[in-house]
Amino acid sequence: MPVRLRKTNQKNKKRNEAWQYLEKDILHSAAVIHGINTGVERGCSKALFVSSIYGKVETFAKRGDTEMVKRAIDCIRHFNKTMSVVITERHKFFKLLEVVEQNKESLSDKAEKESTEIAFKGGKVVNNYQENRIQLIFDEKPSSDLISQLKRSAFKWSPRFGAWQRQMTSNTVYAVKSFLKDNNLILVN
Repeated sequence: MPVRLRKTNQKNKKRNEAWQYLEKDILHSAAVIHGINTGVERGCSKALFVSSIYGKVETFAKRGDTEMVKRAIDCIRHFNKTMSVVITERHKFFKLLEVVEQNKESLSDKAEKESTEIAFKGGKVVNNYQENRIQLIFDEKPSSDLISQLKRSAFKWSPRFGAWQRQMTSNTVYAVKSFLKDNNLILVN
């Protein structure tokens, strides 16, 4: 089997597994909500289960994953028609396709940006827009204390890039600044 076809099959398999996991989670929460609606489930908060479904699907919307969001919305609509109303059509859940489109544009804009580098004493900070990561690359392996601090700040080691990295967010920018300041790794101009 050609390598390209094998990779496509692996991606499809992973996507199917991701959908099965999400669908199972949605259906479980929907069944509990149905139980709350019919009075079988007591002591549970419908709002928490709705929020859980919304949050999981919103994650895919933020990634720009139209297919998963459409499937999730279809799943809830089907449940609403066949069992009981889990999430009303007025809920922001049904506007997640709009979020997908907004995020797709934002992600494509970021993907087209060139990576930027800022040097600091003993390494550099890389804003890797294609991977949506902020990366810390050291000239030499950091001490075990520095590695512990990086881990506490939610940085993960990426062998692929040879960098400590986190998703590109405002919290990550703050974490990088704090890490550099706390360890006297002053930015070099």
